[in-house]
Amino acid sequence: EKLSEMDSWYCSKCKKHQEAVKTLHIWSLPSVLVLNFKRFSQESEHFTNKIELHVDFPLDGLDLRRYALDPKSREASLYDLCAVTCHYGGLGSGHYTAYGRNEKDGKWYEFDDESVLPVQHLETICSHAAYVLFYLR
Repeated sequence: EKLSEMDSWYCSKCKKHQEAVKTLHIWSLPSVLVLNFKRFSQESEHFTNKIELHVDFPLDGLDLRRYALDPKSREASLYDLCAVTCHYGGLGSGHYTAYGRNEKDGKWYEFDDESVLPVQHLETICSHAAYVLFYLR
């Protein structure tokens, strides 16, 4: 991420503010990975917009090897999706549902209030409503 002029970095050698690029490095990978999509944007002081962009994500084999600096983490860098939280509606009102994978039989289920149904088509899990993803190593 390139820092703006207002966020410039102060160089102690030349004693001036400099343009800089901020980077983030991951040393080791967690056993549980939680990804939260930014689904709302603040358009103004009084208006928030829902971002309903479709994001493709793998159900199996998410490989984060290239992001880990620790060689041991690179050896165990594959993740499988185990649950998804979905949000329908806007900021002021909405409805949450979830998908979860049964650890014993590997089948997916949809959770919607009091209803639990088997997922017939796996592509329904990767929808514009996906909000939080839960991966296990």
